[in-house]
Amino acid sequence: SITVKDGTTAIAGGAFYGCSNLTAINLPETIISLGERSFSGCSGLTSIYIPKNVEWIEIWAFEDCSNLVSITVHEENTNYDSRNKCNAVIETANNRLILGCGNTVFPSELKSIGIGAFYGCNNLTSVVIPMGVDVIEVGAFANCKELTSVTIPKSVHLIDWFAFNLCEGLTSIVCKAITPPMISETFYGVDKSIPVYVPAGSVNVYKAAESWSEFDNIQPLFNEYALAVSAAGYATLYLDYAAEIPDNVKAYIATSVEGDRLMMTQVTGVLPAETGVIVRAKAGTYTFVESEDTP
Repeated sequence: SITVKDGTTAIAGGAFYGCSNLTAINLPETIISLGERSFSGCSGLTSIYIPKNVEWIEIWAFEDCSNLVSITVHEENTNYDSRNKCNAVIETANNRLILGCGNTVFPSELKSIGIGAFYGCNNLTSVVIPMGVDVIEVGAFANCKELTSVTIPKSVHLIDWFAFNLCEGLTSIVCKAITPPMISETFYGVDKSIPVYVPAGSVNVYKAAESWSEFDNIQPLFNEYALAVSAAGYATLYLDYAAEIPDNVKAYIATSVEGDRLMMTQVTGVLPAETGVIVRAKAGTYTFVESEDTP
């Protein structure tokens, strides 16, 4: 165990790199920054306290701290927040939050998952990344040996280098983006025969896309939505994917207003993606299933 002298303002990059027998460290309130890889490989650490004046925790700070289950942030620290188990720093829209490997419930304001955020977190088994995240940065989930599944939202446009490097336990990938996110060496060491589920209308696009084409088991992901129609006989619907129109249901696109009348054009067969429609049917619940066709 180590007690850092009061008055110290920074833990330098790599200061405790590879100190696997370090089990406890006491940081004074004067600390302002924790450098890159400052505690990387400190597998003996199970908990750590972040003082109130810390303004910056640099990348890979807790890389491979595989037994770190608790990070407590001083309640007056406005830059960071403690949330359950934790050994990762991830980026949000407003500030940087500390989240735990044992907790894959991400905050709604999350915009990106930072460099090496969950590197080597071997207690992660599945990850569902929330809608709103647009970038998964370099090495974000690299070397997570126990990770078996990952779900990527349609908002992601870039999955950077080695983001899932050596995630050898992956058995499936779900990517909901209609346009394939840019990747390059992103899934190095991952079995390319595992199923990759993508929007039904985008299967051929993924098969032709750079790097995604290395996977030889790209399959359609069929979303579905249950729409309730009241006794009034009408409902409104907007889906971000093309969907089959169920039997006994009529769908219309509003085209104009003439006086006190709404003029509508009927859509038949397949409902276009990202198109608001008025649905007419008897009272009941109707299931719209994603279509492989792109009208």
